[in-house]
Amino acid sequence: MTKIKYLFLAFLLACNSGESNEGDVLFENGRYKEALAAYNSYLQTNPADVKTLYNRGRSYEELGNFKLALVDFQEVLKRDENNVNARLSIAKIRYEEGEYNRANILAREALEINPNSSKGHFLIGRIQHQLGFTKQALESYSQAIKINREYGEAYLYRGGLKVSLDNKRGACEDFRKARNLNVAGSTAAFTKYCK
Repeated sequence: MTKIKYLFLAFLLACNSGESNEGDVLFENGRYKEALAAYNSYLQTNPADVKTLYNRGRSYEELGNFKLALVDFQEVLKRDENNVNARLSIAKIRYEEGEYNRANILAREALEINPNSSKGHFLIGRIQHQLGFTKQALESYSQAIKINREYGEAYLYRGGLKVSLDNKRGACEDFRKARNLNVAGSTAAFTKYCK
């Protein structure tokens, strides 16, 4: 009897793991509503799974339901207060809502936990850029790139900032790198400023 219970438990865990992994595959393919359904199904039997809870929040975010995304991200932080991704996701939503000071605080908290977060440096760069702190924004974008040489958006935004600083050569170099990394808008920026 004990062996049968063990096998049944292993079967349930395998099935539940499949639903979570299925959600990840659906999310990666841009099928956010279906990913959401898979995550919801998985969380019914695994409500404490922080990774799946975070991924469900990302699905809500991609679907434009920021209110439910925030609920999930805040729940992740209740369960794992050092979760850098949840902090940055909340910061990004606050940034999009124009709450730059709150976004800045959260992004800086994330960097205290992980100083090597390229996403954290990039988000702080965007906040500084938005607030007109061009020198600091340039440094933050550069730090994001130093950590992750493949961070195309950081090249694009740094290029845009360099345009405003009359550094056309540097801007074009950044736009070219962003274009090579297939970042949306980089070809248009390169065409506008560099040809």
